[in-house]
Amino acid sequence: MKLYEKLIAISLFVVFLGASNALAQSKLKGNDARLYDYALELAEGTDNANAIPILKKLYEKYNENIDIAYNLGICYMNMSGNPDSALYYFNIVKRLDTGDWNDSRSELYLAIARTYQMKYMYDEALKTYKTVERHDKDSVLLQEIKRQREICANAKNLMATPVKLEINAIDGINSNFNDYRPVLSSDGQTMFFTSRRGHGLSGFEDGQYEEASYQSKLTDGKWSEPKLLENLIDEKDQQVTVTCLANNDKELYFISGGLIYMSLKDTATGGWLPADPISEAVNDYDSKIKYAYVTEDGNQLYFSSNRKGGHGGFDIYRSFRLPNGEWALPRNLGPDLNTPYDEDSPIMIGDDQILYFCSDGHSTMGGTDIFYAIENPDSTFSVVQNIGYPINTPDDDLFFMPTAKKDTAYYASIRWSKEPSTGYDIYRVIYDEPEVNTLVVMSGQIIADDLYDVGIVAESNGEQIGRFAPNRETGKFVIIAKAGGTYKVTVFSGDYQIERTITTTEKDCYLKSGFTLDIDKFDFEALAEAERAAEAERRAADALSNVYSAIDGEQDLYTVQFLSLRKKITPEETEVDLPENVSILEYADGWVVYTFGIYDNLRDANAALEKILKENKQYGDSFVRNLKHYKRYIKKE
Repeated sequence: MKLYEKLIAISLFVVFLGASNALAQSKLKGNDARLYDYALELAEGTDNANAIPILKKLYEKYNENIDIAYNLGICYMNMSGNPDSALYYFNIVKRLDTGDWNDSRSELYLAIARTYQMKYMYDEALKTYKTVERHDKDSVLLQEIKRQREICANAKNLMATPVKLEINAIDGINSNFNDYRPVLSSDGQTMFFTSRRGHGLSGFEDGQYEEASYQSKLTDGKWSEPKLLENLIDEKDQQVTVTCLANNDKELYFISGGLIYMSLKDTATGGWLPADPISEAVNDYDSKIKYAYVTEDGNQLYFSSNRKGGHGGFDIYRSFRLPNGEWALPRNLGPDLNTPYDEDSPIMIGDDQILYFCSDGHSTMGGTDIFYAIENPDSTFSVVQNIGYPINTPDDDLFFMPTAKKDTAYYASIRWSKEPSTGYDIYRVIYDEPEVNTLVVMSGQIIADDLYDVGIVAESNGEQIGRFAPNRETGKFVIIAKAGGTYKVTVFSGDYQIERTITTTEKDCYLKSGFTLDIDKFDFEALAEAERAAEAERRAADALSNVYSAIDGEQDLYTVQFLSLRKKITPEETEVDLPENVSILEYADGWVVYTFGIYDNLRDANAALEKILKENKQYGDSFVRNLKHYKRYIKKE
């Protein structure tokens, strides 16, 4: 479904009413009846702007007509940005309606609840939904109401912690038609955008024109008169929507006919050369692509498509550039990002590894919202986060375009004001405290024999905030949490576990600081080695104790002496595979004797001697000795 075809009504249950489908019967005659039918035709084609004047003129004449009042409310609601006018007429309908509850009444109250949401009156919206639930038990409708109640809860939570920023409409760019999909050059001085303003192509039922792309330049702080982009493709009158600049602004990517095209910059004229579709590995002629974005390094392509095998509606896909310059077969980014609803306009900010996109699903506060997720080292993504209020509103907010300036971004929105909405406009966002800046990214690495046998748990104040997994090849992992908290990170590997306590401050916010908070390595191999060394040291101490006991004992016991040196060395430095723990006997005159084993007969001692002579020829002077021999030489403690 194209952007301009999308109704903002709460669900398919909200419909326009004719005389045969009314809350209360209405009788219009002659030309008035024909005008009423024509107004409904316009409204059903989403041309609410032209339907409203006709309906208002009829309402002046028939101010007790419930159908006209209802449809005026629906028109204002579906125009978006006009909730006051919608609610005004819905309240008239409530006053005029005295009948029993029926399907039309459910539609009315659903529309009223949706209008309350658009006015940020969420408690009133929730009460209205409860009213519908009491009277209408349709299972599909109840499921939709459940979704809308979740949206109300999301909105209340987001509005309780608003993001500090400034939002301004772009003078010189916006028109009385839909303007959206801002694309900025790397220096921020050129903007491409999509508009439905008239440019000679045929109009649509909603009173707007076909999509086309325009270009404007920023000079002395003002945007120039937008110019239509023409002659990018051979097909006449084919709609073109620019979505991305890449390769130092030398490549222009756009969508036409549901396919991705790329145009190269003409270095001689500064214009754009005729474009060709990109690889058929990406362009699927049996489905549609709505948006495409190529990362700054030119190696990754993100796009939204409704191709088969997705999770519902339009999903986000990724393709990597092959060594030959073509694009590899794309992969769906999975159910953590994609929902049964539409996902669109993916933009990956390479340095920060942040994927921005818009969605009708996730924790939206109504309509389409802007979200982001941070890519982990193992190519999975963090929990999807709503970018926050007031960027997101109860209406549609989409096509988020960050710029090289960390505190500036552009996007499109239908924003409520006292003036009637003219559709989507492009806005500039200047951040004070972006929502993403409330998060800290903690990164670490695990060194273990088997990374598949590793679990990671993060806790705050004794409550688990998440379980994580490392990259199975590198052992690297990422934990995302609220900045300013203290977290205990526990990593499990086999029978071992290592804990770290991480204290964060607000200065550690990921996009504010520009860095991740590194956690010391969880080195299970070193831990195991240290434990093995400790165990070896313990065994050596026990062996030495046993040797001293044997030296002082009455029984004749034997050992193998394999080395005698003027200095002490470690067992590893002997380069010998010893069958028993080494005992180091220090003589009173400074010599150091190395022995291994305690044997109660010469046969076993000589067998051990033969083994060391066979495996380590450098110790050819090894021999068996009675342990009592050492009593007069060893250094007394």
